[in-house]
Amino acid sequence: SAPMLEHAEQKRPRRHSPHSAAIEFRRGDATATDLPTGIADAVTVAFGIRNTDSPLACLQEMRRLLKPGGQAIVLEFGQATTPV
Repeated sequence: SAPMLEHAEQKRPRRHSPHSAAIEFRRGDATATDLPTGIADAVTVAFGIRNTDSPLACLQEMRRLLKPGGQAIVLEFGQATTPV
């Protein structure tokens, strides 16, 4: 969402670093980005897969974006449906 992107921009590190300059915030469809195939060393999502219409399509898009040997990192929490 636009408000989340504005918040992210405000949290961007203030000091000059090569990593800060490489960060690009974009708004788009997580299941079908306009990015080229095999562009990323890593693709991450935190608490976002659950908010897509198709979690599987989101994971497939993350895979498409990764370079060979790249890493997909997903942070999600859920409720157990059976007692342990």
